[in-house]
Amino acid sequence: QVNLDEPASTRWTDVVKPRAKKIQNLIDTFMKTDEANRTVIRMIMSMVAEKEMKRFPETYRDELTGISKMTDIDIGSLFVMNVMYELFGACTSIVARGENGTMWHGRNLDFGLFMGTNASTHNWELTQNLRDLLVDVEFMRGGKTSYRSVTYAGFVGLLTGSKKGGFSISVDT
Repeated sequence: QVNLDEPASTRWTDVVKPRAKKIQNLIDTFMKTDEANRTVIRMIMSMVAEKEMKRFPETYRDELTGISKMTDIDIGSLFVMNVMYELFGACTSIVARGENGTMWHGRNLDFGLFMGTNASTHNWELTQNLRDLLVDVEFMRGGKTSYRSVTYAGFVGLLTGSKKGGFSISVDT
């Protein structure tokens, strides 16, 4: 559960704190390079993130900054994790109504196409790291569920969301 009545900087604590190492593993998969290059890349990403985040809503910035503090992961890496879908996603969604009127919303989360393939499993390298971070989040306000989302721990925003009797949304490439 994420309580939207809490300050943006702390509302993700229960979701990300126990998964900090797994979030870092995902980021490390993005940044396969030697330690010296990784350090330089992280410094550049932090500078870019600070500049670019000024263009985002304050709540988004506060949530991402809070996640950075809770997980001890640098803000630049988290920013890149949060915009990576825009660069490498290839998802598809479908919405259909069953004969009895029930609405169905299905989607795949093809993410990591150009990030390398694991030779033994024949999966994209990001696949297992993403599985480890997949969470079903119930967003609460005033003690009641406002909406739900299937997302990744450390990701701010919605790629898939729904509100019973209200809406269903997905962001696709």
